[in-house]
Amino acid sequence: MDLDPRIRLSIVTDEPKDTLFKNIGVDVIAAPQSFRPKKALYKARALEWFRIHTQLHDDDWVLHLDEETIVDEHCVKTCMQFIEKQNDFEYGQGIILYNAHNFWANKLTAIGDISRGRDDYGKYFLSHNYVHRPIFGLHGSFLLTNGKVENAIGWDTDSAAEDMWFGLEAWKLNFKIGWLSSIVREQSPQTLLDFYKQRNRWFSGIGRLPGFFNRMTAFLWCLETVNTPLTMIFWPYIRIPYWAYLLAVIFNAVEIYSLTFACVVQDIDAENGIWSIVLHALIAPLMALLGKWLESLIIISAILNPPKGFYVIRK
Repeated sequence: MDLDPRIRLSIVTDEPKDTLFKNIGVDVIAAPQSFRPKKALYKARALEWFRIHTQLHDDDWVLHLDEETIVDEHCVKTCMQFIEKQNDFEYGQGIILYNAHNFWANKLTAIGDISRGRDDYGKYFLSHNYVHRPIFGLHGSFLLTNGKVENAIGWDTDSAAEDMWFGLEAWKLNFKIGWLSSIVREQSPQTLLDFYKQRNRWFSGIGRLPGFFNRMTAFLWCLETVNTPLTMIFWPYIRIPYWAYLLAVIFNAVEIYSLTFACVVQDIDAENGIWSIVLHALIAPLMALLGKWLESLIIISAILNPPKGFYVIRK
């Protein structure tokens, strides 16, 4: 497709990594080594430099993407329509599928990110499309923001979960989020070590955000993750009323259905064969259970030994 002349592609990085991107046909904006914001480090520091360097105006829009994100013509048109045909929302987000590269190369990490895609179809769609507040969180990728919200908030935070911090700050300032009715495609971590370090940074970063609501959000996310392993451990020793048992059955049925749905959708989008789709749908609930146990251990690790630095997974 021919890009709208108003669209500019930029790579945001740090010095001296900008030398890796010479002569590739896009702008490279590198945060100089001398740039020292009050708080921001790592990714937040680079984003803060980009905001300052480009001198964003209120009617400028930025589509934040990860380095491996794949966008198509439909995605670009959806973003342009969001910008041009509505005035109610200052930022927006859509669905991320994690089937762009080496999908299912590591089944456990693939299932871990299929669960994230399930969240996009469910609770993120609910919060962004109806409540217009990031009550369940925010992704740092496929995030469309205008200059007004960028400049009002900035990225000068020492949080390792800068995307979640940005969404909560936008909420406090009464900026509204809208829904982008499109998808982008990304890549899951390829090794369990990368999976561990990525989730460890997320859990630790969100848990250390200031404020009661932020801490409650982190607690509920952790509780959602560990509830299945804890239930399996203590189930033989607890007695619950029949109505609570029915709720548990309904909850688990919805959990299995929604995960299988997200699994099938991503397989179809990746153009996998019918037998692969059936096999993945059958093993998804079991692999998801293993993933819950793994993420529960990661939560314990994040509490006992918070990560130092900002680990970038290999993609």
